[in-house]
Amino acid sequence: MALDGWVMRVGELLEPVVGAMRRGLLTASYIQADETPVPVQMHDHRGENHQAYL
Repeated sequence: MALDGWVMRVGELLEPVVGAMRRGLLTASYIQADETPVPVQMHDHRGENHQAYL
């Protein structure tokens, strides 16, 4: 099996984990987020950074 097949298989095996995380997220009374700013270089503006968040 090629590497891309392994990656696809791992994705399939993780579907129950993703489902459990989704259910937990949707039933929570609040959601926390990390809004730490990080500079990200844009492909079309070399040398200029875009501010993104984690």
